Amino acid sequence: MNKVKLCTLGTFRNGISFGKESYGPGLKIITVKDLFKGRYVSTTMLDELMPQALPSHYPNYLVEQGDLLFTRSSLTKTGAGMVAMVHQPAADTLFSGFIIRFRPHAQKCHPHYLLYLLRSPQYRKLLADSALQTNISNVNQDTLGNLSVTIPTMAQQEQIVSVLSALDDKIELNIRINTELEALAKICYHYWFGQYIFPDSLLPEDWHVQQLGAIAHTGSGGTPRSSQKTYYENGDIPWINSGELNHPYIATTTNYITEAGLDNSSARMFPENTLLVAMYGTTAGKTSLLRIPACTNQAVCAILPQDPRYTYYLKFALEAMYPYLTGLRSGSARENLSQDKIRALQITMPPLRDIRRFNAIVDPLVAQIVNHLRQNEELAKLRDWLLPIMMNDYIKK
Repeated sequence: MNKVKLCTLGTFRNGISFGKESYGPGLKIITVKDLFKGRYVSTTMLDELMPQALPSHYPNYLVEQGDLLFTRSSLTKTGAGMVAMVHQPAADTLFSGFIIRFRPHAQKCHPHYLLYLLRSPQYRKLLADSALQTNISNVNQDTLGNLSVTIPTMAQQEQIVSVLSALDDKIELNIRINTELEALAKICYHYWFGQYIFPDSLLPEDWHVQQLGAIAHTGSGGTPRSSQKTYYENGDIPWINSGELNHPYIATTTNYITEAGLDNSSARMFPENTLLVAMYGTTAGKTSLLRIPACTNQAVCAILPQDPRYTYYLKFALEAMYPYLTGLRSGSARENLSQDKIRALQITMPPLRDIRRFNAIVDPLVAQIVNHLRQNEELAKLRDWLLPIMMNDYIKK
């Protein structure tokens, strides 16, 4: 088992730079956002660039099966150097200038082994700590190339990949099942309630319209001072930020603060089944249902229905209002929503008998979704625990 620098195992290249005028039908382009959706680069719904708007040497920036792509820049320290693998790419797919491509030499290492090693908590922390800090976190080819990596024999690499891939396959299966379950719940919502959209349709006599602030309490949180390590180190209080609201249900998080961080900031605890709406950034207007007690930062509006039986209904109603919510954003530097705007939303309220029937269908679906999320958390912990255990076993041999 050898320790070598990553640069000896393959070649690096920074991605292609382009302007807004380059967008149009043609070549698919992988951007930073496509590297945060699992071990493989997300290749669905990729943006496209027109070949005639690119430099003639653009073929140098095409990806191949097995390429590893790293984020060069991130707004968060933990996002710098995130890596994902290109898997079954469409023909003529490029990667953007905020990404570094690493093309492993197949005879020297198994690409999937490197993927698991570089996505492990040990290497994620190493890259986060070595990122160059300005307003954003950056890594470069030198930082990546100088990483010391342990390389077992090819047979040992393949055994590690086989074990860890089986766990990831189960995680990805759970994600696909959850996508179908959530789609089924949305179909139920639209079947029962979707035809009644105020003020565009006539409501049944036993329906009424109320402002959200009249039927729910709202609140927000805060961020403990990042310079105070005692507010974060060994924290065990889940702390949700707006970026996590890309997921319709939150049953786990990777962000935690301490009791001291909670007591000395505006962060506040919210109970399970609190609705969360992102007010800032790229997720502004997104809605999630909190399935654990947790606190939030100031970019999240927490909504606690006065009648908890309306929680699922309000979740899907707010999700259906996403296009309208994005139109409410204002602010020059950052387009934000506000609690006042959210509280002023006009909500159509069906009678309780319909809500009971709806909940009877949706509650078991949500329970399955949350169970899969918790399964995935345990599977990911097992995967991350097994890698160093297997490595140590090979070293002893």
